[in-house]
Amino acid sequence: GRYKEARSEYKRALSKEQRPRTIYNYARLEHECELPGVAEGWYRKVLEMECSLILKCNALVYLGLIYHEVYCKAKVAISCYNQVLAQNPRHLQALDFKCAALHESDPPAAALLHMELCELDPSHKFRACLYQDTLTNQDHISHQEAIDLEYEA
Repeated sequence: GRYKEARSEYKRALSKEQRPRTIYNYARLEHECELPGVAEGWYRKVLEMECSLILKCNALVYLGLIYHEVYCKAKVAISCYNQVLAQNPRHLQALDFKCAALHESDPPAAALLHMELCELDPSHKFRACLYQDTLTNQDHISHQEAIDLEYEA
């Protein structure tokens, strides 16, 4: 709906001054609009700028997501997530996204990491979860059923 208006406003703001937070938000908008190639360039720009570590980590997490979901490069995505986790081992989104990417090459390690994530954040099982989406799409089971199966293993 309002993506076109938001895109115009971001472009106008960025033509005046390129602030890292504005660039990141614009990248997220383009990512949500299913324009990952455009978003990727803006995420990379954030990584090149002087800005908060939080903002850089978030940009790197979403860059990893693009590598995983769009380019099917799980190893590159995991590298992005590991860079974030080296800075903040409790970065919940990096942990979740890493579980999903890791599931392709090492399902037991992904399941273990997901259990650690759920212990770190008990409310995680009530939220959207890329790793659980991977399992439920593959096995047609619910998020809670997948968590229950992990703990039984």
